[in-house]
Amino acid sequence: MFEINPKPIDWVTEKVLAADIGITARALEGKRQRGLLPEGDVWIKADGRIYYSRSGWDRWMESRC
Repeated sequence: MFEINPKPIDWVTEKVLAADIGITARALEGKRQRGLLPEGDVWIKADGRIYYSRSGWDRWMESRC
């Protein structure tokens, strides 16, 4: 038997996070490129790809309120 992990993966692609939060991938990319999202906390570049942290996004959004 195997156990299903109920905890979602934290680091995801731009397309996945955009769908999760209800904006387009292009809008998310624009926020990153304009420097609105802090690198290392909300997003990272690894192996030539951009990944976003769901928990980092949540912290960033909460800090804006």
